[in-house]
Amino acid sequence: MKERLADEFTRLDFMEAAERGTFSVFFRKALEALVKLDKSFDRKSVRYEGEGRFLAGRDIFASQPACVGFVTAIAIKVFGRPGTTRGDEEQNKSMSQVMLVIEKFCSEIDKIPDAQFIDFLSLEILNDSLPKSRGTSSIGNSEREYFLKAFQTLFDDGSHIDNLEPCWRAY
Repeated sequence: MKERLADEFTRLDFMEAAERGTFSVFFRKALEALVKLDKSFDRKSVRYEGEGRFLAGRDIFASQPACVGFVTAIAIKVFGRPGTTRGDEEQNKSMSQVMLVIEKFCSEIDKIPDAQFIDFLSLEILNDSLPKSRGTSSIGNSEREYFLKAFQTLFDDGSHIDNLEPCWRAY
C-alpha cells in the first residue's frame, strides 16, 4: 500500500512538472546526455571476454533499465526527490551541472586507449553485481534501482571516477 501511495505522489509530481514549458527542454537534454554517453561507451573493437549480459560498452544503454535509471537520475538531480519543490533557477543550474559532468566525463572517456577501455568500463563488476531476483517484475525494478544508484554516483562523483567500478558498486 505504501509503495502504491508513493507511486501516486510521484505521478502527481511528474504531471505538475510536465505542465511547465521547461520540462520538454530538460527531457531533450537528458536524452542528449544519454546519447553522448552511449557514443562514448561504444567502441566496437573492445569487448569483455567473460560471461554476462554486458560484454561491450554499447550493451549498457541497450538495456531499458539502464536508460530509465539514467534519465531518472537526471530528473532527481534537476527536479529533486518526489515531493520537493525547486525553482526554475535551481533546476536550470542543476541541468547545466549535469550536462557539464557528462561533457567532461565523455571527454575523458574518449581519451582512454582501447587497450585500457575494457578495464575502465568494469563490465565484469557490472555483470557480477547486477541484482538477480526470481520474479521478472522484481528483476526490472531491482535493475532500474541499480542503474539509478549507479548514475547518481556518476553525477555526484564524476570528476573523481577513474573507472565505472564505483558506479556499479553503488547499489
